[in-house]
Amino acid sequence: MKGTIRYALAGLIALLAMAVEQSARAEVPPLPAPSPCEDSLSYLEHQYRNDERTRIAFDLVYQGLVDPPAGYAYLPTKNPWRAAGSGAGLKDKMHEMFHA
Repeated sequence: MKGTIRYALAGLIALLAMAVEQSARAEVPPLPAPSPCEDSLSYLEHQYRNDERTRIAFDLVYQGLVDPPAGYAYLPTKNPWRAAGSGAGLKDKMHEMFHA
């Protein structure tokens, strides 16, 4: 009985060693490249969190948004930036758009 258990255990260890070797040789897909805007987006996020004037500026920019001239179409809304709903939403939408 002990010989059978040792034989089975040796087989499992051999399979495990082969699996580890195989996974070590497997190709790992590369991580996506960071956005070229990453530094600017990080700065923007920092300023928004820490500077009241930046938050006020975003609110004012949002309030000043107008629909584009006739002929421009962004469905389901005329101006996709207005869909942000606020200055904070505008900041989040910018991060979402330029982070890709």
